[in-house]
Amino acid sequence: MIEPAEATPADLPTSLCLPPEPGDEPATCRRGPVPVALQIDAITVDAPIEILETVGGVMQQPSDETHVAWYKETARLGETGNLLLAGHLNWWGVPEAVFAHLGELRPGDQVILRDADETAYPYTVEWVRQESNLEPPAEEVLGMTSDAAVTLITCGGAWDSGISEYNERTVARARRDPDNATPEA
Repeated sequence: MIEPAEATPADLPTSLCLPPEPGDEPATCRRGPVPVALQIDAITVDAPIEILETVGGVMQQPSDETHVAWYKETARLGETGNLLLAGHLNWWGVPEAVFAHLGELRPGDQVILRDADETAYPYTVEWVRQESNLEPPAEEVLGMTSDAAVTLITCGGAWDSGISEYNERTVARARRDPDNATPEA
């Protein structure tokens, strides 16, 4: 099991600290569990999650067509904030990778994240949209949120051979339902 890291509140935005428990030291920032698996029944996703980071403002790409990347600078399970996940649309010789059908999600669809103990953290899709890939993602997409949210990102639109990239990205946002805020064992 991956244990939640502890840090001082000065090291992290306060929104990434879990509420203190009795006996916690005042300078302790307890973190939530790291996500290890993603399930989205509406688009037949059941994928392992790998830990990556943003380097020089650029999100590292998932290692293959089956893995989803979680960016360690973003929220963890159970925390208030934006938990950022990315997956490939397709892959070398694989026409449909893990997020091939991300754009087919609809408001109300369920996104389930699991930690190493198999505890489920359910989220409900709020919106799905296409954005230009020729500009950096909007702050609304990558920035912090005032509640527990997960943002899923993949390539989208048409392939632009001039830049060897897709011209759009597909972005989906899901939020923890306040009635479903307690993880499920």
